[in-house]
Amino acid sequence: INWITYYFNFFAIIKKREMMNKNTLIFIIIIFVILFAYYVWPTPYIYMSTEWRGNTFPLRVNRITDETEIFIIGGGWTSTSKK
Repeated sequence: INWITYYFNFFAIIKKREMMNKNTLIFIIIIFVILFAYYVWPTPYIYMSTEWRGNTFPLRVNRITDETEIFIIGGGWTSTSKK
């Protein structure tokens, strides 16, 4: 009877360890996806450029709000909307 108890306990420990490894792997994958989404993709802006009076200016459009900003040297990113 003793060896049967040890036999089932051994497999219970192995199954528990496999479950722990599976949960750990799932946790690591979730953390990786969150960090990737936060730091890499997608950026909140779509970058473009426009020409005006022979000069080229970079534009950025916010993907969520559709707010457009133009980069002006000395002024930084300036909104193009009339307020």
